[in-house]
Amino acid sequence: MNANPPDDGAGPPPQAPPPPPPPPPNGSRVPDRGGSMLLALTLGLLGLYIFGIALVGGRAVMPYQYTGSPVPLWLSLGFWVPLVVYVALAVFLATRRRTSLTGAGMLIAFGVWVLLGGELCITAMFRMPSAA
Repeated sequence: MNANPPDDGAGPPPQAPPPPPPPPPNGSRVPDRGGSMLLALTLGLLGLYIFGIALVGGRAVMPYQYTGSPVPLWLSLGFWVPLVVYVALAVFLATRRRTSLTGAGMLIAFGVWVLLGGELCITAMFRMPSAA
């Protein structure tokens, strides 16, 4: 026995697809995403690695680690403030249509910097002779 009654055409008509949106006035169109991801990625990596070598490398050879005295506050802020500003600028640029590719390149560069920098740090720590 068939559970579905035969279609006699008395049911509701099938839904038609919605009409396409009207074209923008005066033939204008939405601008494409702007910026240069490759340039931002290259300059971001270069800048972050120079920053890392100059500041982190400089902290590694400063006498604070040998005297047992804490690292001064200005030196700690000198490391974190530029990174926070860099990430905030990258997010700001990535959320704007005209500079979205530039911001995306900066964020990718920051991610690569963190991943590779951590790997280089761990590698350097394992190659150091033990202090014992």
